[in-house]
Amino acid sequence: MPSSEGGSGDQSNYKIELKKNIKNPCLTNIIDVLLKNNLEIELTRKLLDPFVSTNGININIVEISNPDPSLLGWSKALSLNNFEIQINTNFFESKSKDYIASAIVHEFAHVFLKYSIQQGNISPQSDTHKTLLDNYMSTMYQMIKNYNYNLSDETINSMILTGMAAFLNAPSDINSEELKDYFNEVILKNNFSLDSTSPNYYQNLTLDHIRGTFGNICN
Repeated sequence: MPSSEGGSGDQSNYKIELKKNIKNPCLTNIIDVLLKNNLEIELTRKLLDPFVSTNGININIVEISNPDPSLLGWSKALSLNNFEIQINTNFFESKSKDYIASAIVHEFAHVFLKYSIQQGNISPQSDTHKTLLDNYMSTMYQMIKNYNYNLSDETINSMILTGMAAFLNAPSDINSEELKDYFNEVILKNNFSLDSTSPNYYQNLTLDHIRGTFGNICN
């Protein structure tokens, strides 16, 4: 899948700062592994380019408790070059750490997109999940692979697409029916089935992680 590449200018004056305002030990572990396994390198490659202010990029990761267990969290731009990712720990119940990590990566992809909008590289009207599919699917793949190299390519792509499916009716996704048609095309291009009764249904590999029957779960 295509990806959006950062610039190649001199990055010596630029910095990225990730702040963690979290207490949940499982979330702490997942974030720490994501950072250790080259997330900072990936963030630098995607976010830092010759047009960035020397003030740098700030991403604050905040732990929240939302009664809706289906909602992992969301990302938002606080101001120029300042972003926040909120993670709902009520989402963790029964789910594998790998799946939670994939959902967090989804939120980082939104930060990449919001940053590109701030820099004028993408129009504000393109703040949709279609843009994520077009430009950041390979980035999400690599970040999840860095988190757990033992995950198969099929499992990672299943996690990404299952995560996308959960948000297809988001308010930002204008023309949702058109987006669903496009989303279905992406599923088929990745050699999955749209038929929920098929052994090759695109969500099957992820459902075991959601149910906690595969992978390590948060205690």
